[in-house]
Amino acid sequence: MSTGPDIGQTPGRLRATYRSADEAWEAVRRLEGVGLAGDDISVGDVDDRQHMVVHQQRSESDKTLMSPVAIFTPAQAKGATLWGLIGIVVGAVVLGVVGLFVTLGDLERFMSVIVWAFIGALAFGSAGFVYGGGRQPEVDGEITKASAEVTIAVQPHDAEAARRAIEVIETSNPCDAEYETYRGDPVVATYEEAQGSPSRLRRVRARIAPRP
Repeated sequence: MSTGPDIGQTPGRLRATYRSADEAWEAVRRLEGVGLAGDDISVGDVDDRQHMVVHQQRSESDKTLMSPVAIFTPAQAKGATLWGLIGIVVGAVVLGVVGLFVTLGDLERFMSVIVWAFIGALAFGSAGFVYGGGRQPEVDGEITKASAEVTIAVQPHDAEAARRAIEVIETSNPCDAEYETYRGDPVVATYEEAQGSPSRLRRVRARIAPRP
């Protein structure tokens, strides 16, 4: 197998990072099963790994959502919203029930229920917002243990081999994947006319590199 990248070849270089060595080697076996030669596949190359770390960070930055008070990744926004809403509902119900039995000062029972429900919604909603914002990135794979991750790279020699390799990576559940190539590559043009934006593929993003 190859030990380092040679981006100057055509049609491009396909890289994918997996959460464990077992997942990475399973992807390698599948790549070889569709006709990719062992010499065209590298596993654990330091340059490929560093490349993926840098461009994954850039990709996450591009997808980060801005609010007037904070910055969220897509998973953080999803988790904070979902669990915040769950917390509001649960808190309002739980403390609303308390209001049926514990009145506040001279307030009527109905008003006490409303006040308790509001307090519960505020408290539980805040807790859910914080919990969901921290938990969802782990569930969606935005946060992984980098020390256990393994990056593989494929250097296909023609467009058909590149398409086969991308199809394998698409279905092998990588935590990050990228096809780096040059403008005019027919493989990228198939998906997005080589504009350099994230590809329409589910998992593999396309990146248009400058010519050396």
